Amino acid sequence: MLGFDNCPEEAGAIRDFIPNYKINLVTPQSMEDMSVFRTCLQQIFSMVKYNSDKTLLGEQKRLAAIMKNHGEKEGMDVCRAIDELIEDGKKEGEMKGQMKGEERVSKLNLLLMADKRYDDLERASKDKEYRRQLFDTFGI
Repeated sequence: MLGFDNCPEEAGAIRDFIPNYKINLVTPQSMEDMSVFRTCLQQIFSMVKYNSDKTLLGEQKRLAAIMKNHGEKEGMDVCRAIDELIEDGKKEGEMKGQMKGEERVSKLNLLLMADKRYDDLERASKDKEYRRQLFDTFGI
């Protein structure tokens, strides 16, 4: 099995030092379902599989951290860890959306003040539909 049959005698001398057993190779990149592994291999192979995709790798790392932090204390299951991961993503998205909205309103306010359109500024502060129209008008 090692291929030493047709080798010179010198190569055959090291035959006794090399184990002669089968090795099963696993390629995580070609595996679709990592849940077949019940040990830390699941996280390791997932990280290997997604190492070229920063977003997916980040999610894998966050999931592993959540499971490590809670798993030992409360017997946390994977579903709960995924729920926490999703909740973290929602909070992050809400914060980004809020910041973007604040920037849009601030930009609109500055433009209206620069044009001395104080009545429009007051109306936009009270009327959502009018504010949306002004966003469109100014391309914000």
